[in-house]
Amino acid sequence: MDTTQVVDLVAMAEDEAPNGAVARMTRAQRMRAQRQAARDTGIPFRLIHSGIDEPVMVRRLDLLEMVQLGAFPSHLQAVVDRIIAAQIGGGSTDRSASDVLMADGALAGVRHIQAMADATCIAGFVDPQLVATEAEITNPHEQFALTELNAKDRMRFWSFCQGEEAASADALKSADAGPSDAG
Repeated sequence: MDTTQVVDLVAMAEDEAPNGAVARMTRAQRMRAQRQAARDTGIPFRLIHSGIDEPVMVRRLDLLEMVQLGAFPSHLQAVVDRIIAAQIGGGSTDRSASDVLMADGALAGVRHIQAMADATCIAGFVDPQLVATEAEITNPHEQFALTELNAKDRMRFWSFCQGEEAASADALKSADAGPSDAG
């Protein structure tokens, strides 16, 4: 969402005061409006490894938001619980989700991370919407399948959502840079 869109949303909210009065939003109200707008319309994210030139619009969802949305398949729930326990309950907030999962062994950890990345992509893509399989596409103009994304882009989005700084900076730079020939 660009600055103009946010300003327009804030102006619309201020114009909707009762009885025609002009209402001014507080700083907190403006911040909430900006956050809601970013969640509704998304922010640009470039899929540099999937051969898609224009950025998709995504929501940045953290692990707890994913749990609240019920976005993880049931077979991953025990894994999610372990990550949350390690990050919050265990007092080890500096451990990333990937670190916790890799404790299971490399192959199992990678499989769990990929499944969680896939679920995060499905829940986080706003425009176009992402579905798990081509068979689930009901509107080909506004949806595409997870299988159309390169695994590197799915992992970049997972890292971006988990707040891993290198991936976050890379995703934002890529969105600003325009089309990439990386693939």
